[in-house]
Amino acid sequence: MAWEWVGPVMTGAVGISVGITGIVATYKTGKQGRQHAEVLARQQNEHDAALAKEQRDQQRRSEAYVELLTMVERVGQWASMVRPMLDTNPPRPVPPLPELSEQARSNALVGAYASPAVKERYQAWRKVVMEAIGAVEDIEFALANPDAGLSHIKPRRELDFKHRPAEGDARRALADQIAAELGGSTPGFTDRAPAPREAGGGNERGRVDQRTRRSNADDRS
Repeated sequence: MAWEWVGPVMTGAVGISVGITGIVATYKTGKQGRQHAEVLARQQNEHDAALAKEQRDQQRRSEAYVELLTMVERVGQWASMVRPMLDTNPPRPVPPLPELSEQARSNALVGAYASPAVKERYQAWRKVVMEAIGAVEDIEFALANPDAGLSHIKPRRELDFKHRPAEGDARRALADQIAAELGGSTPGFTDRAPAPREAGGGNERGRVDQRTRRSNADDRS
C-alpha cells in the first residue's frame, strides 16, 4: 500500500517544480524586457536632449554671427569711405564707426559662440582695422597741425593702397568662414562699398575736376 502513494506523490512534486520554474523564467524574461525597454527609453531621451541642445547652440551661434557680420559691414563701409584720395566738394559724409558698446558686444559674442576658425579671422580683421584707424588719425593730425611739419601724404597712401584692400580681404575671409559654418552664403556682407565714380561727361567731369583740385590742395598743405 505504501508504494501506491509514491507514484502520485512524486508526480505531483515534479509538476509543482516545473510550474515554479516556468513562473520564475517568465518573471526573469519580463524583467529583462522591462530593463531593456528602460535602457532604450533612457538612450532616446539622452539623444533627444543632446539634439535639442545642439539645435539651441546652433541657433544662438547663427544669431551671433549675423549680429557680428552687421557690425563688421558697418566698419567696412567706414574703411572704404573715410579720407578718400579724391573727394567731392563739399566732402561726402562718412558713416561713423560703431559705438564702443557695440564693439564690446561683438567681442563677447565671438568669445561665447564663435568657432576657433572664426575667432582667428575676426582677430585678423580687427588688426587690419586698427591699422586703418591709425592711418586716419595720422592724416587728421597732420592736416590739423600744418606747422608741425608732418606730411599726410604717406599715411594717406598707406590707407588707400594697403589698409583699405587688406580690410576688404579680411572681411571677406571672415564672412566666407561664417557662411561655410552656417551652410549657406552671406550676400551683402562680402562686397566692399562702391567707390565714387571718377569718370563721365558733363557735370560728372566737373565734379571730378573739383575733387582733383581739392586733392592737390591737400597735397600742398
